[in-house]
Amino acid sequence: MVTNVDNFCSKVNEWNTNSFGRIGNKKKRLLARLKGIEERLDRHSSNFLSSLEKELRIELEEFLSQEVSLWQQKSHTILRMTNLITMLKLNNDNWCYELEVLQQMATEFYKVLFSKERPQDMTSMEQGLFYKMIEVEFNSLQSSIASKEIKKVVFDMDHLKAPRVDGIHAIFIKKGYVVGQSVVTL
Repeated sequence: MVTNVDNFCSKVNEWNTNSFGRIGNKKKRLLARLKGIEERLDRHSSNFLSSLEKELRIELEEFLSQEVSLWQQKSHTILRMTNLITMLKLNNDNWCYELEVLQQMATEFYKVLFSKERPQDMTSMEQGLFYKMIEVEFNSLQSSIASKEIKKVVFDMDHLKAPRVDGIHAIFIKKGYVVGQSVVTL
C-alpha cells in the first residue's frame, strides 16, 4: 500500500509540475510582462497593449487566488505533520524510529485492544474506561469495506480536507472519482 501511495504522489507531483509549472516562475513571468507593457504604455498608447494588459491582470488575479489557496493547503499539511508520531518506546525501554516497526506496533496494539481475549496486563485497567462493544458491533468491524462506504466518506469530506499526510485533498479525489476495488484493496 505504501508503494502505491508513493507512486501515486510521484505521478501527481509530476503532473502538477507539467500542468502548472513552478508557481514562482509563473508569477515572475507575469509580473515582468506587466511591467514591460506598462513601461511601453507610458511612452505611447496602444489598444493592443492595453487589452493585453487587461488580460494579464485578470490572469494574475486568478493566479494570486490559486497561490493563496496553495499556501492555505500547505499550512494545513504542515499542521497535520506536527501531530505525526515519529517514535515509540519499545518494551525494552529503547526508542524505535523505524516506520515499519511503528506500524506493526500500532496494529498489534489495536488488535489486542479490540479483541475478545484481553492480555493479562490489560485486565488491571479501570472498568468503564473504554466503551464495551456488543457482539454485533464487534462483528461489523471485521466485515469488508464496501466501495459505496468509501465514496460516501469521501464525498462527505470538506473539499480542502486531506485525509492523509500526503496532502492530496478530497476535491482532487472527488473530481476524478473512479474508485473501484483498487482503493478498497489498498
